[in-house]
Amino acid sequence: MFGPNARNKKLPMEFLRLNKLDALTLFNYYCFGDGWYCKKRNSYIVTSASYILLHNFLLLLSKFNIKSHIVKYKSKGSEIRGKKIKPGISFKLGTSLLENKN
Repeated sequence: MFGPNARNKKLPMEFLRLNKLDALTLFNYYCFGDGWYCKKRNSYIVTSASYILLHNFLLLLSKFNIKSHIVKYKSKGSEIRGKKIKPGISFKLGTSLLENKN
């Protein structure tokens, strides 16, 4: 997404005005890169060092009455394509992508 470093990434404001199909497509592609489907919880989970980015996704999904939640956790660090990722505080957003009927 957009921002000067991992912790400051966010969705551009115009993305928060996407229609439902485009919003779900955006989330789906983000999930391909930084997420996975958890069969046990019947949920999609995405991760980021940026709380703001995940909160933007939460707002975007809630616009269509899709519940999601964010949890904070301590990442161990890793390496992606030769680039070292420092350990530290990260965030996970979980959602079933189902509309809340209430």
